[in-house]
Amino acid sequence: MNAIQLIAALGIAALAFDGAPATIGATASLIAQDEASPADILKTRLMSLDGVWEGQLEYRDFSSNEMVAIPLKRTFHASPGDNYVIIENEFTDPGYKVFGAQMIVPGESGLVIASSGGESVETDTMLLESVSEAATGFTAILHGTIIDAGEPALARYTMTLDGDQLRFQKDVKTRRDADYRFRNAFDVTRSAE
Repeated sequence: MNAIQLIAALGIAALAFDGAPATIGATASLIAQDEASPADILKTRLMSLDGVWEGQLEYRDFSSNEMVAIPLKRTFHASPGDNYVIIENEFTDPGYKVFGAQMIVPGESGLVIASSGGESVETDTMLLESVSEAATGFTAILHGTIIDAGEPALARYTMTLDGDQLRFQKDVKTRRDADYRFRNAFDVTRSAE
């Protein structure tokens, strides 16, 4: 525990920058925000997604290579202590309902994402390339190596929150691809649920 955290934990009063009384906790929070690492910013933003989101899943169909869009519901559950996020996915593929889950664990260099849509669990480690904050949200870009359509591929994930609109896009690049190509995206809006 550093000195600022200790003083904040004790709740000792101090003067804010404008001379008005404030607790060190509030001042420490301001200082901590200025010093937050990109990984800490991403973790804080991920935890803020707690709740129900609805919209659509867009993806490129493997067999036809055509774009498909289907209704999607994503429920984010931030863990006690903000150590990970569980995401429940529910969508209707033509003819049947599909349920899946992801567990996202933020770390110093990026995210570990465990995904399951059935009997198996896939785990990917995505390295944080950049994160930028805006008044109404953030954009984070992560990259890593995954298995896509049964073969190794480079993946680039772009996560953008703008107000109550969240987009999580995955682009992939296999050994046959000159550039990254769109694979899928979740476009959802925070629900009142």
